[in-house]
Amino acid sequence: MDPGTLTLVHTLHRGHATEASRLGLFFLAVDWVGEPAITEPSKCSAMMWFPLEQLPADMVPYPRAGLEGHLRGAPYAELGW
Repeated sequence: MDPGTLTLVHTLHRGHATEASRLGLFFLAVDWVGEPAITEPSKCSAMMWFPLEQLPADMVPYPRAGLEGHLRGAPYAELGW
């Protein structure tokens, strides 16, 4: 993916009781070559495309929060504080 084609659409500041806080940066990619692949199979059981209004219930919370923040048009949000 050419970094010049990516657009930063959301920043998520994640807090956690037992881990260091982190920033999640969410980028919109509209042009790429290749197919998505699971590169950490011990952390992910499947990869599927879903309509935005029908995301799976067991989705990891921080990617869901980043996606929902982007869809709301919010450039920044916090989770877990």
